[in-house]
Amino acid sequence: GKGVIICAGSILTVNIQIGDFVIINLHASVGHDCVLGNFVSLMPGARLSGGVTLEDEVYVGTNASILPGLNIGKGATIGAGAVVTKDVPANTTVAGVPAKPLN
Repeated sequence: GKGVIICAGSILTVNIQIGDFVIINLHASVGHDCVLGNFVSLMPGARLSGGVTLEDEVYVGTNASILPGLNIGKGATIGAGAVVTKDVPANTTVAGVPAKPLN
């Protein structure tokens, strides 16, 4: 995509699709077969396992982890240090271990 920023120490594996204006911050990792929509932000140390889909405008906080094959809906926010074990609906903020929606 255009306007993509990939910072030092990041690891990207194979068959990844990256949309426009995505930032992959310091030491983030993106597993195989991931899809990153437009305006996605991965903060330092964020980890995406294989087959994860991040729809447009998703924010993944520092050191958060998303387990394999999950879908994170448009505009969702993943809190720092969260471990996401289930799909996250659009416009939802999750945090914690395991990650749960905030009220």
